[in-house]
Amino acid sequence: MKLFKNKLVIVALFTALISILCFLLYIDFIRSKLLNIENKKVIAAIMNELAIGDTKQDVENIFEKLKTDTLKLSQGRDEWLINMLLEFGATDWVLKIGFENDRIIYLKMETSDGPTGIKPKGAPKDKINVK
Repeated sequence: MKLFKNKLVIVALFTALISILCFLLYIDFIRSKLLNIENKKVIAAIMNELAIGDTKQDVENIFEKLKTDTLKLSQGRDEWLINMLLEFGATDWVLKIGFENDRIIYLKMETSDGPTGIKPKGAPKDKINVK
């Protein structure tokens, strides 16, 4: 009987631990969704303020002017990314900014974990330099 009570306590503790973990993950999920409502408006505003031919300095200036606490700018040599908090289900946006000779040649909005080239719902139209 004592062994049964010990197993019951272990199962109850394990169940409580899993429940707490699920609750914390759910809270983080809701937090990301709520913060990204504003992030999507800001990342769209950044994209709308930029134009083909703008410089890397223009991007930095506009990003600094409009950014939120949770938007991140990642700078590569020929492509920069502006990311928001990760959301489950390919609903977070990433602004991809392509450069040639330090000038913008494209602005594309995608999701961080969705198929490449698929436009997120409600995202601004891509801007691409057509030569």
